[in-house]
Amino acid sequence: MGASRLRKFLFNILFTAMLIIFAILPLNATALGKSSNSAIQKQMVYTTNWGYDLSIASIGSDDTIYTSINKTNLVSAVSPGGTLKWTAFGAENYTAKGDIYFTKYYENTTVRFYNSNKKLMSAVPNLISIKSIYGPKDVIYDAKFYAGELRAYYPTSKQHLWSKKYNRDRDISVFTDDENNAYVEAHIEDQWVLQKISPQGDLLWSRDFNAAQILPWKSNLLLIESDKIIYLDAQGNELWNVPVSDDVLARIADDGTIYVVKGFTWYYDPTIPTEMMAINPTNGTIKFKTTIPNAAGPADIRVDKQGMAFVSTVPRKDGNSKMDNPKYISQGKFIAIDANGKIKWQFNYDKMTPERAVIGPDQRVYVMLHDTIKHTTKVILYDKLGQKLGELDTNDTPQFNSKGVGYFTSGKSLYRIK
Repeated sequence: MGASRLRKFLFNILFTAMLIIFAILPLNATALGKSSNSAIQKQMVYTTNWGYDLSIASIGSDDTIYTSINKTNLVSAVSPGGTLKWTAFGAENYTAKGDIYFTKYYENTTVRFYNSNKKLMSAVPNLISIKSIYGPKDVIYDAKFYAGELRAYYPTSKQHLWSKKYNRDRDISVFTDDENNAYVEAHIEDQWVLQKISPQGDLLWSRDFNAAQILPWKSNLLLIESDKIIYLDAQGNELWNVPVSDDVLARIADDGTIYVVKGFTWYYDPTIPTEMMAINPTNGTIKFKTTIPNAAGPADIRVDKQGMAFVSTVPRKDGNSKMDNPKYISQGKFIAIDANGKIKWQFNYDKMTPERAVIGPDQRVYVMLHDTIKHTTKVILYDKLGQKLGELDTNDTPQFNSKGVGYFTSGKSLYRIK
């Protein structure tokens, strides 16, 4: 009887110890990153009969999924449940005013605009390239590459609003902000300029331009130049600047905080640390600086709604190795840094680059890895604590519809993440 009680006593101790260990494990996992064998739940919803792989072009406001077929000029519209709505040739697509407008070439370079049910909205002649069409709202901008002209149209009619002329022998480009103002990078006489133009064609401001990266934030603008970061207000006035000494990559979070990773060195240089800093957009003060140990330059930055920054860095090469057979002396890294600048967890990838990441509506993170030797890709899913939840065999990160449902492609099939 005493032996039986002893065995029961020892069992209770062992069981309690196991509970304590399992309770502690998730806390340890947040520090270093933890792997799990759990698979991502997915469901195949659509497969193409064409002989090439699918990719997702975009998801419309009515949750229609627009897929493109690789090595062709085909676009297909697929319902959220997987029903094929239509397929069309000679097309690319983009989003305007919450709807998808399907654009199609003809011999006279007329571009036709369709809604998600393939109903013809309008036809605009003489657009040079579909890749030159921009604008999230009522106006589209056609930047005629190497023709020195910017034109504006309404997407649902043939009405030509206005056009502006620039140097004909130089490229021009354009992007828009939330109010559909156009920011034009162009060459006037012997100087590159950045101009802000209203949808009505009014020149709002113009300044000399030598930025490597430009990020709009509401009506403001962030310029990344070679030696400093400049923040402009809606009138083009400089609010503040922060000096930088290295090439940098920046991202603006939902609350306006500016996250910057600097210290790019493709080859090993121990004197140049890779550092991330967060900047207050109101006055340009530094919220925090964090050094990322033994990392090369950034490939991507993403920030979730809680201010957690996810930084991808490329593998670092040995500067003495050959380009076709490099030696890597640091791994590609994916690092989670909280809103106070503390590294919460990270993963290292041998000879792989985490090229970009997508934060899902449930705050899970999808990281696309590129194998630098085999030239293949895959997507790994992590939760916000750094727990690896599984992998996706796909060549791109998932996209999500208005209900937060994720979709991705693999081979000839479209999958829904359950």
